[in-house]
Amino acid sequence: MTTVRKWRPAQENPIDPVPGDWRDYNSFQKLINTGPDGNVDEEKLEEHFEEQSQIFNWEEIPIDFSLIKPGDRIRYVTQTQDNKIVFRTGGWVTHVADDYSYFAYMAHTKTSWCVQSEDCQRLWVIKCKPKKKQSIITFKPPPDKITKYTVYLPDHRTGSQIRVASFPNQYKLDRFLNSIKFQRALDGEDWMFKPD
Repeated sequence: MTTVRKWRPAQENPIDPVPGDWRDYNSFQKLINTGPDGNVDEEKLEEHFEEQSQIFNWEEIPIDFSLIKPGDRIRYVTQTQDNKIVFRTGGWVTHVADDYSYFAYMAHTKTSWCVQSEDCQRLWVIKCKPKKKQSIITFKPPPDKITKYTVYLPDHRTGSQIRVASFPNQYKLDRFLNSIKFQRALDGEDWMFKPD
């Protein structure tokens, strides 16, 4: 007989659970927060990061939220409202406050959370790789002569159509129209004429 998985709401942990009730799933967070009164078990916390550092690039950093940015992956120890010190498996940073007093992140369960700097006790991060800076597409200024094989592109600043090329024949026009550079500019990437 095949077992069919039941749909569960996001707050009930969308990660594939162990057989049985999802509450039985022993996450890192649950295992580490088994110290006295549900606080962090420091020995298990250190074991966790010793093991994780062999697999991933977790780095403990000072509690200075100016050191993190959206896209970074975080884990942390925090003080709860009922004064427990607990470990959280965190997620991906989505926002850092301008004054660095808090940051928001998307948890593995697809829920959003905020961490206040005054509550954060320890912080680990895996830095995201910065995206490649997108270069501006450049075209040679078109010749003065306008032909029937002329190409225009929208100027994204003004919205007007600007002549970017004129060709003597259909073959050269088709080559230009099918070029990756022209297609990128047509899709909305910034472009300009090469300076003389």
